[in-house]
Amino acid sequence: MMSDAGERMLAAQEASQRPDFNGRVYSHASVYAYRSDGSGEPQVYQAVSESRAGPGGVRETRKALKDSRSREERIAVGHHIGGRGHTVERRRNTGTGQQQEDHHYDGIDESEGQQFDREWDRRAARIAFKGGARRRRRPPRRSLSAPSGHHGRQALKVTRLCGIC
Repeated sequence: MMSDAGERMLAAQEASQRPDFNGRVYSHASVYAYRSDGSGEPQVYQAVSESRAGPGGVRETRKALKDSRSREERIAVGHHIGGRGHTVERRRNTGTGQQQEDHHYDGIDESEGQQFDREWDRRAARIAFKGGARRRRRPPRRSLSAPSGHHGRQALKVTRLCGIC
């Protein structure tokens, strides 16, 4: 049964790449790992990946990562139309505070980036993607992690998933 569901999901994602595609596809995957031996800070690893696609090859991808062991936080948001795309990736080291932002372009030049972003916003609005410029201003995502001094899943509190998003 799982392989059948997986095959259908792959077929839907492949279909969403065709120019004549007239549907919508959404996928979400997340991983959360928590480890504590009781002596020191717990180790937390969180990763989230989302993708949504609509008619005309309009697609958005979102990936976030938080790793307390490496003290790394990352978030990447990609907007794509067919074979063209613009992805913004932000990284932060929570130990040093060092931050970095990179822009990756697929099928377009850097000079076409702003024009492409406007085109993506227009097309996304037409197919009712709740997002674009408005989504970029929303409050940060929240996730659960245990406060220091507590072990396992006791006394959970809300913390930010990614301090740079």
